[in-house]
Amino acid sequence: MAKTSVSRIFVWAILAMIIVGLIGFGSTNLSGSIRSIGKVGDKEIPINTYAGALQQEMNALSAQTGSRISFAQAQLFGLDQQVLGRLVATSLLDAEMDRIGISVGDELLRQQLLQISSFLDSDGNFDRQAYGFAIQNAGMTESEFEAQIRDEITRSILQRSLLGNIQTNDTFARTFVSFLQETRDLTWAELTASDLDQAPAEASEAELRAHYEANIEAYTIPETMQITYAWLTPEMILDSVELDEQSLRDAYERRIDEFDTPERRLVERLVFVDEASAAEALERLNAGTATFEDLVTERGLQLINVDLGDVTEFDLFDAGELVFSIPEPGIVGPAPSELGPALFRVNAILSGRYVSFEDAQPLLREELAYDRATRVIDSQITDFEDLLAAGATLEELAADTDMQLGQIGYRDDVVDGIAGYAAFRELANAITPDAFPEIDNLEDGGVFAMRLDTVDDPRPEAFEDVRESVAEGLNRQRLLQQLEARATELATAIAQGASFESLGLTSNQEAGISRNSEIGGTPPEFASVAFEMPLAGELDTYATADSVILFRLDAINSADLASEESAAIVDAINQQSSGEIEQEIFDRFIDSLRLRTVIDLDQRAINAVNANFQ
Repeated sequence: MAKTSVSRIFVWAILAMIIVGLIGFGSTNLSGSIRSIGKVGDKEIPINTYAGALQQEMNALSAQTGSRISFAQAQLFGLDQQVLGRLVATSLLDAEMDRIGISVGDELLRQQLLQISSFLDSDGNFDRQAYGFAIQNAGMTESEFEAQIRDEITRSILQRSLLGNIQTNDTFARTFVSFLQETRDLTWAELTASDLDQAPAEASEAELRAHYEANIEAYTIPETMQITYAWLTPEMILDSVELDEQSLRDAYERRIDEFDTPERRLVERLVFVDEASAAEALERLNAGTATFEDLVTERGLQLINVDLGDVTEFDLFDAGELVFSIPEPGIVGPAPSELGPALFRVNAILSGRYVSFEDAQPLLREELAYDRATRVIDSQITDFEDLLAAGATLEELAADTDMQLGQIGYRDDVVDGIAGYAAFRELANAITPDAFPEIDNLEDGGVFAMRLDTVDDPRPEAFEDVRESVAEGLNRQRLLQQLEARATELATAIAQGASFESLGLTSNQEAGISRNSEIGGTPPEFASVAFEMPLAGELDTYATADSVILFRLDAINSADLASEESAAIVDAINQQSSGEIEQEIFDRFIDSLRLRTVIDLDQRAINAVNANFQ
């Protein structure tokens, strides 16, 4: 059964503490009179638990994005609320376990501890010293850690009782795979004007006018609003913004981390019990009797457990100078780390970057000028509003200020100029003739005000103005009609036994096409048309902009549900369905616990923790 977010909720608490300690980030410890961020029933949520969990999520996102994120960015991603939600869910489960009396004994706890590879020595035996050090490094006492392990085991018991017997029917998965992996064979040929014995006759003036009248909607201008507007954007006043060199230098210093980035290296760290063990491992590496992967496996670890990601020399503390001294990827050590002597493998070197003030100045000048122009506009908004309130027209507003006057015939298909702004389009679609012009904001820091002058009813374009377009449309229509007629004749001959080639057609054979195949020389949607035909041997036509495709469905190839690929897809769909059902049941169960449990969160305590990250 696939792991789902349900199972991640159960393992999250303990894994967070172990991983945070082992990768060297450390935990956030808060002191003071506040001990928890609230209670769920009788269960308190310790303040350090929330802080440590939030730190872990921020570290994980930083590793994923490749750059350290700030707490403000974490809040934009909703990480604080996600962490809080998981802690509340975990506490609800703990309260429910207490209510129904589920608990585990010391022997089961001992067995669980002995399975955690981080607490084992190189021989696979439990290392009491490593255990104590790791727990201390995670900011916990042994009793607190063991209580969390005990709660975790108990939650897994509750999880199995709640979700352990869920079964899914694979009918949907097999049906979907049958649909998805069905393929078809077809033969096709394209008919163009060159395949006609006689080109379509040029339309007369009377025929053009008749086509124009019959398709008048295609040549009708929709309802159009004639709008007068006054607007001002930062680009309009950039040339008037003055910047002194000190302002540019201050901006450069504020963003120095962007212009002066240190060298970073992709590093893995394998920690040993003592320096002698690390030195012995290095000798084996140098002698070629073991690889770094062998050493990791011997410790009961995986490469992900020793991966530090991309780090700076400062991040590695005392080992930094040695690790950053080698000119190319390789292995160095033993070197000290916060967990003990270690070997470090450098997998890649990411060069640092330095951009001088002189080189950065054009970019700084452009951005700083734009920012100042935006602030200049913002400072003038009150003056603009006062002028409008005093009765000034948009024309007078443009004459007396930096705002510029414009007119536009606006409708849904107009997206040029000011109509390209979503703010303008939203207000233009709701404007009424009696609406008073008001100052509103544009997305780029600009401002505008508008007035609806008139509304032009839908009206046909004059024939003379669209004559060329009418002629093009009618000629294309006639061409396709003749091509369709010719294709129908050819299809009849092919159905009676003639081949494509005997009829002078250049045929194309396509075997095993899928629903989303793209067939060269045809429109992107052509392959899907073949899947609408119910029987092999049928012929049909498909019109493009200036040609007609004649095609025959040669074979319908059913999906091989016994193949390894199909079986894997069926299994993946079943696992996904099972996971979604598990998640839905778990969510409903948590919701039911919420309804009968008092949840009292201390927002001041939460804010205090959040402030510690800022």
